[in-house]
Amino acid sequence: MKRIIALLLMAVMLFGLCSCADDAAESETEELLVINPEEYGDVTVKIASFIEGDGAQDILKKVAEKYSYDYPNVNIEFQFYNSSDDIENILTSGQDFDAVEVRGENQLRSYVKNSKLAPLTDYINSWDEGYTLTAAAKWAMRSIVEKDENGKKVAVPYMLPYGIYHNALYYRADRISELEVDPENPDALEINSLGIAAPRHWPKLLSTAKAIKELPTNEAEIDIALSGNAADFNFVDTMYWSKLSFEKIDTSAAAYYLYADTEKGEEYGKTIFGTAEAGKVLEYYKRLNDELTVSRFEGEGENAAIEAFINGEANFLIAGPEAVRLCEEGMKDDEWDVVPYPIEEGIYSVLIDDYSAWGITDYSSNKDVAAHFLRYLCNSDNNTYLARECGFIPVHSDAIELDDYFNDSKFWAFTSMGKRTNAYKYAIQPRMYDAYYSGYEDIANAIYSDFLAGKITADEVLANLDAFWTDAFETEGKLW
Repeated sequence: MKRIIALLLMAVMLFGLCSCADDAAESETEELLVINPEEYGDVTVKIASFIEGDGAQDILKKVAEKYSYDYPNVNIEFQFYNSSDDIENILTSGQDFDAVEVRGENQLRSYVKNSKLAPLTDYINSWDEGYTLTAAAKWAMRSIVEKDENGKKVAVPYMLPYGIYHNALYYRADRISELEVDPENPDALEINSLGIAAPRHWPKLLSTAKAIKELPTNEAEIDIALSGNAADFNFVDTMYWSKLSFEKIDTSAAAYYLYADTEKGEEYGKTIFGTAEAGKVLEYYKRLNDELTVSRFEGEGENAAIEAFINGEANFLIAGPEAVRLCEEGMKDDEWDVVPYPIEEGIYSVLIDDYSAWGITDYSSNKDVAAHFLRYLCNSDNNTYLARECGFIPVHSDAIELDDYFNDSKFWAFTSMGKRTNAYKYAIQPRMYDAYYSGYEDIANAIYSDFLAGKITADEVLANLDAFWTDAFETEGKLW
């Protein structure tokens, strides 16, 4: 018998794949799937990946070999490619693959919209290690909302994440150590183990960067270096959500729209761009760019921004976890440090714009065994090992117990954000809307560029963005 069904309580034990409300959890009894690969006969599971680095590829192969040792009837074949374009070609042409690598929300939504991936609800709900997934991993799996057979909106997981990426604040510890800590405002700073302070809040980042810039010993030409994945509209969006506070946003998956209390007669469709907080963010954003050199490395990749920081050309760097290892290799330990992303006083939401994941092809004839292996590949032990090798944030909360590196090294900043769930939450633009894919990124970046150049006012920026997303709501309806 290929599928053994057991009656179990559903998961609150897992993470409550939910409806449009982010924190709603299922409580009814469900039949959960239990898979025994030995009952499927001889099976070959083919997986297409474009994970970088010989070390990472070797780890995947070793995990596959270990799995096949436990289940001799199952052969796992990894094939490695150069880019996501190769994966898209595989899915479009229907090549004989059971699972593929998925990078980021845009790619996931494209594959789902074109019916290339299979829903994984049964496999996720019955995963015995699902309860240890981090808030970021759970959020990523909840981003696709669909209607069930009763017309109820539910979150449907189409991928199993294996790596999370979001930004933190890197700084030149050797330069910031020359500044005196303001004894009247110590909470505005993060203090590391050496007693060196770095900005905790957005306003303090501006004042600290200006103070370093004015030091006689400062030789950096760039005050803040932004990597490609933190450029322009993504960067500003994190400030909007921080300033607004998370409670005013209706859902993290469509974080441009405000919460509406329908019992009070409020209507959905109002955007964050019509709020007073949004105007204050643009005031700060303009000051930041007018008073500091904020360099973006769009088109050059994140490594270009990291290299500028390592070479001493930048005092601050906003980048993802990959930079930790590069800084460890290229700088002395006392020259740099990294702290959690800047916040406002209150609840803050971190933009997750990237993750690495595995999805099962819709046409696979080996879905059960493929899912069983992917859960094994992404269990706490294997994922923690792979995360350290590749420099991404693990998807399991117990990674800090399995490897001291994630808590004791400078990677601590990323681990800390994952643990501080009251201060750091996860949000993203309304990418379920076709309007987003009609060129919104270019439109938003052009608007902010004109704003910084003085060609348009803050009111015009917000009016344009509000009109764009109000029209999207009126045209496409409430999709979250």
